[in-house]
Amino acid sequence: MPVMPPKKQQNAGGGGKAKARRPRSYGERDSEEYKEKRERNNVAVKKSREKSRQKSKETQEKVSGLRAENKLLEDRVEVLQQELNVLKDLFMAHSGTASTAPATANLETVNKDHGYTASTPPSS
Repeated sequence: MPVMPPKKQQNAGGGGKAKARRPRSYGERDSEEYKEKRERNNVAVKKSREKSRQKSKETQEKVSGLRAENKLLEDRVEVLQQELNVLKDLFMAHSGTASTAPATANLETVNKDHGYTASTPPSS
C-alpha cells in the first residue's frame, strides 16, 4: 500500500495563507495620508452606525404598528364570531330546530358591547 503524505492544515477562515502584515511604525501614524484615511474611516463608521440605528428604529416602529393592527383585527374577528353565533341561533330558532350551542348573548348585546347602535352599523 502506498504511503500518502500528510494533509496540509488549513486555517478555519477558508484555507489560504494568512497575509503577513507589516507592523506600522509610529512615524506612519503621524503622516497626513494616514490621518486623512482615519478621518474618512471614522466618518464612514459613524454614518454606517447611524444608518443601522435608524433602520432598527424604523423596524421597531413597524412591528409596533403591525401588532396594534393585529390586535384590532383579532378584536374584529371576535365580534364577527359572536355575531355569527347569534345569527346561527336565530336561524335555527326560526327554522324550528334548536342549535346545539346557543349563543350566550343576542345580537343587540353584542353590538352594544362594541359600541354599535342601530343607526351606526359596524364598519368593515
